[in-house]
Amino acid sequence: SLDVERTIRVILTEARNVHDAASCGVMTCDEATGELVLIASLDLPMGMSAGVRLRPGEGIAGRAFQEGRPVQSPDIAADPRVRYPELPLGSGLRSMLAVPLTVGPRAIGAIAVFRRDVHRFTADEEELLRALADQAAIALENSRLYGDLRAALRAVEESQQRIVQGERLRALGEMAGGVAHDFNNVLAIIVGR
Repeated sequence: SLDVERTIRVILTEARNVHDAASCGVMTCDEATGELVLIASLDLPMGMSAGVRLRPGEGIAGRAFQEGRPVQSPDIAADPRVRYPELPLGSGLRSMLAVPLTVGPRAIGAIAVFRRDVHRFTADEEELLRALADQAAIALENSRLYGDLRAALRAVEESQQRIVQGERLRALGEMAGGVAHDFNNVLAIIVGR
């Protein structure tokens, strides 16, 4: 689907369901600042709304993004790597798993799931979230490529319009020149007589 929001919502719903998670979210890299920005989430606590930002290497999701591998925290409350705004105090969430979203060799973001109990995620759970992350990355990259294609198409259409307008003006100029030449010929005959 080209509806990236719907696709990401389906992926988040599946991630939440298969990991028995309380909440989950997807962050993408802001090309201008290099920060991770929360773009979609399900059931995240207050204080974690769209637009939350993390620097690469900051928090669990920032580490997963920077290191290009799954990173987890079995007990968020005892983990010094977890920092606000990644997780607001008093949220009731206790464990977290983050996996990078990768397209080819580069990371474009991260997906994270949160549980309300102290939990060490297994290799199978990491692999399952990685598979969902791959689907999310493909959806986001396809959306970006589609947007780039639409922008290029708009630019081509605008160029085409300018060329057509230029050709119209050129044709009008040639026609006006022809009319002027014919008019001069008629005037030359009249003046000659």
